[in-house]
Amino acid sequence: MKKIACSIAILWVVLLFSSPTTFCLEKPTHKAINEKIALGSFNGFTLDTYLKNNLGFIDGTIEEVNGQKIFEWLKLGGQYEDEPFYTRSFNHFHNPLLPWDQAGYGGTFKSAILWAQDQGSFGSLFGGNYSWKAVRDYYYLGLTSSTKTDREKSLADTFRGLGQLMHLVEDMSVPAHTRNDGHLIYNYENWILDIQYNDQPKFSAFISNPIFYGSSIANISNLFDTDQYNGTNPDVAKGYTIGLSEYSNANFFSEDTMFTFPYPSKNTSVQVVDYDYPDPFNLGNYVKRQYYKKVADGETNQGNGYRLAGVDYLTRYEL
Repeated sequence: MKKIACSIAILWVVLLFSSPTTFCLEKPTHKAINEKIALGSFNGFTLDTYLKNNLGFIDGTIEEVNGQKIFEWLKLGGQYEDEPFYTRSFNHFHNPLLPWDQAGYGGTFKSAILWAQDQGSFGSLFGGNYSWKAVRDYYYLGLTSSTKTDREKSLADTFRGLGQLMHLVEDMSVPAHTRNDGHLIYNYENWILDIQYNDQPKFSAFISNPIFYGSSIANISNLFDTDQYNGTNPDVAKGYTIGLSEYSNANFFSEDTMFTFPYPSKNTSVQVVDYDYPDPFNLGNYVKRQYYKKVADGETNQGNGYRLAGVDYLTRYEL
């Protein structure tokens, strides 16, 4: 047993130092998003009302299950999907342009869409099995187990697991996770964490403007990928009836994938100059900076276009 444990530790060290770090949205951000969803109201739907009226939880999201309120289990699920020590995050990637069995990180780890449905021995070894099927089983046991202790434990696993599945869907909004871009240095996820702690109004706006997807929940995979976008038809990659991985892959860059995927393309991206870049050497002033602006092919912000990326930091001043 000691030899096995030692081998696992060595393998994990090798993974850490031989491949790009694959952290997703940071844990506090996932917890905050899950809490917002659990306690918020969206298009007239509230989880609190659903739990009370449809599932018989009298106190809704604040009902205690195995020592924690339901919404707290959902929050913890957002955290636990990255534990122990981000081992699970290697399975949080999905490139919608590849066959699902090859769409995961490095073509080696499971795609997030498959990980959500079957976590196998890897999941059991690293943090437990919280796949869609397992969570459904926990819910069944939470209703049918013979003792209150067992029912409470299974219901806690149900809501924790639901939070972990929410984490996987949330990662599909991050282009690095849908363009298989391992990210080590300061990146989008770090930026979100920064505003979460340092600019609460901006963060509140970030998590208060959801996009509602119309994909059928009868097939959970549709939340990730509907197999409509294939790299040649960007105009399908907009609206609410495609998978979130298709939307982010086709319409946005990640740090290391500028113009390395079919879209966004240079043919439909124009360079613009804005006076809105804070001057780090003269606080309170702004300088000109060039940006790529996306004006066609898929999402265009209702025809107004939107900035994809800025030019190199060293060329931020007057052109």
